[in-house]
Amino acid sequence: MDRDSSDIEPHLSLKIATPERPFELVGNEENFGPEDWAWFFLRKNEKYITSYLEHKQKTRKDPVRKLMGSLKQSSKVKALEIFDHAHFGLSDWVNPSELLPELGKNESWFFPLKNLVLENYGLVSDYPEKYLISDTVHQQGRYPFLASKANAFGYKTPDTNEWNERAFEEPGIELMWVAVDCSVPVKGQMTSLLSLAKINRNYLSKKSNINQFKKSPAMQHAVERISECNIFNHFNFTPVTGAPESQLSLESWRAVRINLLGNLVEQVGACEIKLNDIHKEAVKQKLATVPHRRLRTDLPNVQSGNSRGNGGHYLKAILTVYELHDQGWDDHEILHCTHIARIDPETERANLHKQNAWKIKFGSDLDDHIATAKRYVEGDYRWLIHIQKPVPARRKATTQR
Repeated sequence: MDRDSSDIEPHLSLKIATPERPFELVGNEENFGPEDWAWFFLRKNEKYITSYLEHKQKTRKDPVRKLMGSLKQSSKVKALEIFDHAHFGLSDWVNPSELLPELGKNESWFFPLKNLVLENYGLVSDYPEKYLISDTVHQQGRYPFLASKANAFGYKTPDTNEWNERAFEEPGIELMWVAVDCSVPVKGQMTSLLSLAKINRNYLSKKSNINQFKKSPAMQHAVERISECNIFNHFNFTPVTGAPESQLSLESWRAVRINLLGNLVEQVGACEIKLNDIHKEAVKQKLATVPHRRLRTDLPNVQSGNSRGNGGHYLKAILTVYELHDQGWDDHEILHCTHIARIDPETERANLHKQNAWKIKFGSDLDDHIATAKRYVEGDYRWLIHIQKPVPARRKATTQR
């Protein structure tokens, strides 16, 4: 017996909008950003669900509730035990039946996919072994630096030690270095770079008279090869994608310098352009991977008489049909309950002039849409974090002002 369209809502993460445009974003859906969409797909991942349930059984308490409670008690997040949530790119476990809990400004649930490698001198022992070629520090006499730190969800105010505390009035401390993984699109890492630069500049302005540094010749932003930069040439690197080390090449990494006294947005933007070019070249040399297909925001427009139309948001569309398919709905039921009818190929040409032309196209490509959604569920959701798309409506409005 055919299912009725009224049966569909309990089975979906997002509501069907209208019969004419069932996949239109409605209400707060327009404000969903890359992390929200990545989570919608990840929480359908069977490996993640199994891992989460195993974790929950061990702790006997919802870890998200425990974590959020600790955040309310302290502004600092204590070092967390290493869980396999990082395998999925998450900062901590999240209940698959819930939406992502709110975090503080500049914090991220997918921070492991955007984390940068920070400069580190005299504190080499603080780094995981996977980042270091040896314990030997070759940068003796290096100018002072801010000992930047990160917690599970993002960057926090730098720590100081006796050495850099004494050097706060010396030129050079206004320069910040990080290493960036160009084996993936760098947009996600650039959001982290800008956030870190703002935190460090704010900290520097409180600790020293930064105006005195403007009297010295200013070193601007720069992008350098790891092998040619003594900031990181004693480090080893693990890609943010979690790819096997056999696929790792220093050619896909770059050292990036930012002057904290300059225009941070312009510097990060200029570095991003250079790093994107390096990523494209890495793809050509097969040192980097790319998504299965270019990310769409809207479904493809289809000609309907004198106008072109589609059914709304692409990710909402493929998520919807995947969820129904995953719960055992057949193609006929999926198309019927989403107000789409599959047209027989022999009559398709005669119906292309009708208003529902996009529905004909969507129905004929249903298997492809489900397969694409499955790839997002199994790991391609990471690309949304790397490319930082889709852009939420509220951010678009801010940018256009």
